[in-house]
Amino acid sequence: MPLDAPRDPPPDPAKELAKTLFPLLLKLPNPDTRPFECEMYKVINAKFEGGKADWATIKSALELIVEQAVNCGEDGKRAAYAALYLLCTMTRRGNRLEEYRKALEDNEKLAAGRASYDHLWAMLYSSRRDDGDLRRALIHATEARRKIGDNPGLHIGFDHHYAEIVALNAETGAGRRDESQIAEALRLAVGVVKDEPTYAKFHATAGRLKALKDDLDAAERDVLKAISLEADNWDSASRRVEYKGILTRIQLERQRKSIEGEVKEVRRIAEETKLKHIEVLGVFAGVLALVLAGMAGLFQKEPEEAENIVLRSVGSGILLMMLGGTILVAFGGLGVSVHERRLGPFLAVLLGAILFALAGCATWYIFINPEAFASWVPPRPIRAGG
Repeated sequence: MPLDAPRDPPPDPAKELAKTLFPLLLKLPNPDTRPFECEMYKVINAKFEGGKADWATIKSALELIVEQAVNCGEDGKRAAYAALYLLCTMTRRGNRLEEYRKALEDNEKLAAGRASYDHLWAMLYSSRRDDGDLRRALIHATEARRKIGDNPGLHIGFDHHYAEIVALNAETGAGRRDESQIAEALRLAVGVVKDEPTYAKFHATAGRLKALKDDLDAAERDVLKAISLEADNWDSASRRVEYKGILTRIQLERQRKSIEGEVKEVRRIAEETKLKHIEVLGVFAGVLALVLAGMAGLFQKEPEEAENIVLRSVGSGILLMMLGGTILVAFGGLGVSVHERRLGPFLAVLLGAILFALAGCATWYIFINPEAFASWVPPRPIRAGG
């Protein structure tokens, strides 16, 4: 071959990839069914190296199929729509959301009437996670399920994504929390877990909804199950991070509820303690008033007479013992109610009780045995001239 002979241009990698992909896309099931998604991910892992291949080549190949296959009859349209679905999935996973939106807007006619088209819009809006976008995501997810009609299990991915958006709405406060909506989403999430128990994300979504219903133990089990089930593929690392974030929120919520319970218990104990303090202080005030009244009565008597002097002295001693006993019992009782296991308050209460007992015994001795009391009184001095 002469050196100056014209050479064939190198093959276009995008066109070569499109030629390889087209027959694979023709074999994919109906895009409105769950098997389509499962087979689609096999294509991603096999042909795109799990998304690690050159993105520009992948995008150009898929756009080429969408542009040209649409004119190749019904089979071509099916392959073109499958390429569009694949393109949207790849752009969403790569967080290229503007490219995602443009692909959907440019191919609205190709996807007209398909439930999965609403599903793709719902996934776009839920990826943004702003308040308005989450509300729009819920509208599209609801519409996708409506188009399925009387076959709610036709595409369990639609049911799952609806449940996931409801969870996101409730978690972020994007709209008014609707308990009936959460209950319906939880029912759907539990259903898809039963239908496909080995798919990790279904377990994670069920866990999030159970957490919203305050079933935190079951929620934690579901999320741990999701972490253990997540397969090693091109986006497993990001999904595990997501699941661990959900798990952390559940554990923080459990701690918050535990702290709330402890705070309520402390408040209850404080209220009970307050009532006990009021009762103790009431008794103390009553005894103090009695002591003061007794002291006033004693000191109103004339001190010249020996009987009055002895009575004043003995009575004052008894009243002071009662007062001291009351103080010790009152403040010891307050200490016991606050520090149940400390020895000091118990000793104070015990000493106060002993003083009370001594005061009672002295009172009984004086008033029950007046002769003995009389023996304490010295004889009256004989006055001159008396």
